[in-house]
Formats: sequence, C-alpha cells, structure tokens
Amino acid sequence: MKPAVEQVLAGLAGTIGAEVIPAISEPYAVGHAGAAAMLGIFVAQDYDRAAEIHARAIQEMQALFRHASASSADDRLAALADEPLAGHRVSALGAQRARLQEALIALHAAAEAAGDRALERSILEALARDAHRRALFIPPMG
Repeated sequence: MKPAVEQVLAGLAGTIGAEVIPAISEPYAVGHAGAAAMLGIFVAQDYDRAAEIHARAIQEMQALFRHASASSADDRLAALADEPLAGHRVSALGAQRARLQEALIALHAAAEAAGDRALERSILEALARDAHRRALFIPPMG
C-alpha cells in the first residue's frame, strides 16, 4: 500500500516532534527542528486542497471581473472573466491566480477611486473567503 503524500508529511512531522526533538540538546537546533516539523504539518494540510483553493479563488475573481465588465469600457475585464482555468497542476493554477490577483488589485484601486463601495465590498468579501479557505491549523500537541 502506498501512503498518501499528506500522511507521509504528517508522519515525518510527528517523528521529528516525538523522536528527533527530544534527542537534541542545543536549543537553537530544537527550534529549527520544531519549525521543520510545523512546516511539514502545514504542507500536509495544504497538499490535497491546493488546486481547489486556487481554482475557487480564480473563479471568484473572474466573477468579480465579469460583474465589473458590465459597467466598464475595459475589454480586459471581460477577457479575464472568460479565461479558462490554466490546467490541473498547482503551479499553473498558482501562476494564473497570481496574474489575476494583480488585475484584482488594479480593479480594487479603480473601485476606490470611483467611489464604488459595492464593488470594493465584494472584492474584500472575496478576499476574506479566500483567506478562510487557505487557513492553516496547528493541531493539538501532546
């Protein structure tokens, strides 16, 4: 049986925490080992959901672009709204997301300048939902 990547990462983090850290006497090294264990836990949490998180963020940004394009002469907004997902790889989705986030920042600045409080609120709500989806949790230790 092949263990899932997130199980391997969580297992490594557990081994570092339960076996390696207690065997280290140097406080600085203990801190580094603890940080490595915590990073393993966070990567394990993010591994399975990364593509979905990117895709949902892209779709939310595209909905904002679609809404804004209805009252804008900027053809780029409609083009961004209709752009297909970049693929299934996390790296491709991440690159697309980063590019769309730059456009979202520009849209947010334009909404602020125009006094479009409804669009500003919609953007901030989308960002809050994205932050919630991306949250990492520190599991109970002990």
